Amino acid sequence: MPRSASSPIEDLFWGCDGPERVRRFEAYKAALNESLVKADSGNYSFIPQVGMLPTGGVKKIQKLLSKFDASGDIQKGLTADAAAELQSDLDAARAAVADITKDWTTSFPDASGLVPYDLQAGIKHLIPFETPIRNTTPRNQQGRGLATHWKRLLGLSNAGVGGIASLSPFMNSQTVQTSFGSLNLRRGQKISYATDSQAASYVEMGYSDQVNWAAYFAGLGFDNVRQLSQHALTWAHLLGEERAMLYARGAAGNGYLGAVAAPVISAADSGQSGSLAASAYKIVVLATGGFGTTVQSNEVTVTPTVSHGITVTVTTEPVGALNYQLFVTAAGGGTGTETFQTNFVGNTVTFTSVTAGAALPANSDTTADANGFDGWIPEVAANGGYVKRVNGKLSTSNPGTELQQAFQAMYQLNRANPDDCWFDAGVMVELGDLLKSASSAPYRIALTNEGGTSGTLGTAVVGIENQVTRKMVDFNVHPFMPTGAGLIRSLRLPFPAEGITNTAEMRLVQDYMAIDWPAIQFTWDASTYVFGTMVHYAPAWSGLLLGIQ
Repeated sequence: MPRSASSPIEDLFWGCDGPERVRRFEAYKAALNESLVKADSGNYSFIPQVGMLPTGGVKKIQKLLSKFDASGDIQKGLTADAAAELQSDLDAARAAVADITKDWTTSFPDASGLVPYDLQAGIKHLIPFETPIRNTTPRNQQGRGLATHWKRLLGLSNAGVGGIASLSPFMNSQTVQTSFGSLNLRRGQKISYATDSQAASYVEMGYSDQVNWAAYFAGLGFDNVRQLSQHALTWAHLLGEERAMLYARGAAGNGYLGAVAAPVISAADSGQSGSLAASAYKIVVLATGGFGTTVQSNEVTVTPTVSHGITVTVTTEPVGALNYQLFVTAAGGGTGTETFQTNFVGNTVTFTSVTAGAALPANSDTTADANGFDGWIPEVAANGGYVKRVNGKLSTSNPGTELQQAFQAMYQLNRANPDDCWFDAGVMVELGDLLKSASSAPYRIALTNEGGTSGTLGTAVVGIENQVTRKMVDFNVHPFMPTGAGLIRSLRLPFPAEGITNTAEMRLVQDYMAIDWPAIQFTWDASTYVFGTMVHYAPAWSGLLLGIQ
């Protein structure tokens, strides 16, 4: 029979019976403990080939060696061989004493340190997962086929909406004549309607991830890599949907808005000091929209006064343009050599110097996706009840006037009564600062001191009261909101309406699903999938502000 594996104690004291092994092992532990106690006391030092010596003994050896080095009298009277042997022994003693000073440190006796690697199990997740637009947009899973179709009643007589004229209700039943086909009858005048038909193709959304077998097995004991992959894949999809529902643009042929048109620009000497040469500079501008940029604007050439700047103006801002990118050549540069200089909000920008930035991209549109749908911002920009390009700072003399103007116009158009407003972080800070900087604002800021010596500094605006309807409209910040934009949303119609509950929704043939693919190679593959679209039934009940600087 093969020999069974022995224990470490049996290997250490091989040949002894059980009781003797126990006795020797206890003696071994006692000797180790005594050695450690001596070392910890600081009164003993270890000398190779000698053993533990009192610290005083080591110092005596060092003293004797010093005396020997100071005098060569000891070698007098010794033969050459004896003197050589003595010198060899003394050298060994010096080496032994030198070894005593080599304490165990984080870098000795191993340069990388004989220390544990404190890797905490589980990767730390530092990615913010925020999907407020997705969370507040209903998801209808009754989609069928390849596209969804709907018809809308936009207006009728006396409703004041849809472009239908109002009619007087009065008549004289003895004389009134109203045409019904080929007959004129004594009936009240007939009312009118406004309707339209809409359609949108369903689109697909999805992402994938892959985990190599080696990566999975190597990660065991630290984190579950497959689980991490599924978690990351799910959130990547949800965040992608969030961006799409906010600002994506679909192709015109599929029932969507299509590409944003190119902007038209002009440029001139700024009349302000700068560092430009008195040479020709060529300039183009791209508008941003959806997930990309438009084709190039017209190219303009300006020769400024030496040490001046140049002001560029977007004279025609295309519908759906969110912001702009400025591209400029070097002094005397040729067409097509423009490089990126800056993003800008609003319709004007002034530059005083030129740096070599990224090259001008290919002259093709990337604002619309052939496989995409229209999100909130593009739809409201094209068909909203109120769209204004502020192209400047918010009013400090009358804080909130831009929003009150929107509320008033939207109410007068179709009785809209918005539910919330979404801004980027910069606009939220600007709104808060309005309360502090406005000279005639009807607000009061109170610094409170509740039982202590500390106070609270700063103002945050959390909403605004609609002066028309007296409804409080919440303010929210969105991490993906385009710079300088403010989306004013109505989630539901402010009056009872048949056939419609939500102003917008996700119409889905197949809602979110995750797929684990069969392993056909040394990887685990996973994907997400959604088949549907975003439908905007009533975009005219929402509004949009752009170009807030």
